Amino acid sequence: MKTILSVLILFCMFSLDCLADDPVLEIGSRRELFVDRFLIDELDHAELKLHPPQLMPAVTPPRPHGHYATVLKSDRGYQFYYRGDTQPGNHWKKGWEQYHDGEVTLYAESPDAIHWTLPHLGIYPDHPTFPQGNVVLMNEFLVNHNFTPFIDTRPGVPESEKYKALGGLAYQPNQHLEVKQRRGPGGLKAFVSPDGIHWKPLQQEPVIPEEWGKYFDSQNYAFWSESEGAYVCYFRRFIKGYRGIARTTSQDFIHWTPLVEMQANLPNEHLYTACTQPYFRAPHIYFALPTRFMAKRGSATDILFMSARANFPSLIGNLLNRISDLVSARTAGPTGPIMLRLVFTRPVPQKCLFSLQAVDVM
Repeated sequence: MKTILSVLILFCMFSLDCLADDPVLEIGSRRELFVDRFLIDELDHAELKLHPPQLMPAVTPPRPHGHYATVLKSDRGYQFYYRGDTQPGNHWKKGWEQYHDGEVTLYAESPDAIHWTLPHLGIYPDHPTFPQGNVVLMNEFLVNHNFTPFIDTRPGVPESEKYKALGGLAYQPNQHLEVKQRRGPGGLKAFVSPDGIHWKPLQQEPVIPEEWGKYFDSQNYAFWSESEGAYVCYFRRFIKGYRGIARTTSQDFIHWTPLVEMQANLPNEHLYTACTQPYFRAPHIYFALPTRFMAKRGSATDILFMSARANFPSLIGNLLNRISDLVSARTAGPTGPIMLRLVFTRPVPQKCLFSLQAVDVM
């Protein structure tokens, strides 16, 4: 009997040692989405497949529209922010400073994201270009070019700072030096609001310096990451001569960690308006829908789907399985969360570009 018991103990110890060499991922009760290979060891006669996006009917009546639009779901319903100009049809070629001086941030509301109203806010004197009076931010040089708000979900955030936003541009080298000297440096400035309507600067100086941007002319979206316990901002930056995405984090929305460039671009590819944010039912997974531009194809653009994970610094990616027409595939490096990318091109809707990448964001 003792011999049998000893053998059983040794067998259990050997089994535990084997299991230790092949650790099981602990996911608890959290929701997981199959947008990457994180939970997949291997696939046998199976594949990951993206459901094609569906074109919905046009909204009637037409919704408001403008550059760098942001829609937030809040207790008020849907809140819509977009750029307008005091001089319709104005262009920076007519004068760089006057062009940015004329930019404003406009506001609309909706109970269902279909029927929109332009409330008369009364924040600024009525302007003939905006008779509805729906100007939510004005006279903030460079900030209104890409004012991008979000709802701060950090526990304990003051009610007066329930909404936060970033906005601003960077001056290009050796250009508009007199304007910069007179009006101060570029960069991303921070704003706060209790209701998403009445905004004030968090501080007068930029919180993210213009040297990081090159040149921030995109939607530089920030959010509170429950998984990382920090504010996270994915912003526009030139990387190796192409428009790309960089990332930084902060504990107080004022002081930010050194930037980390995301290795998200394919060769000869520019990426705009990533607007990376956590998926609301699985906040440890971040989604992004950047616009892809490739100069050799002319003015055509594609909308990409990308994802990344927070707090997995030792994740190792696996080889990708084929999804429709596989254009490019890469494996993740030894550190950093996965970035997954899918894109549908308009000329050939059946074709899908699918690749996997990893970046060290810790």
